Amino acid sequence: MESLQEFLKTNYTIFFSHQWLGWQTPDPVETQFPIMQEAAKKLAAINGSNRGSSLDKTFVWFDYGR
Repeated sequence: MESLQEFLKTNYTIFFSHQWLGWQTPDPVETQFPIMQEAAKKLAAINGSNRGSSLDKTFVWFDYGR
């Protein structure tokens, strides 16, 4: 747990929880994933202007379970 806390303190991390929209596939018409990609880019840009970070230094935790 301590290593996770240290990681989160020193790395910009975004958490997404994905809502399943289909019975067999989570995003059958690919509605949510492009929106999450765009949000991650915008959040990384905002964070980058505040901390000198960027998208290549951003970590995304993606909850994909049902």
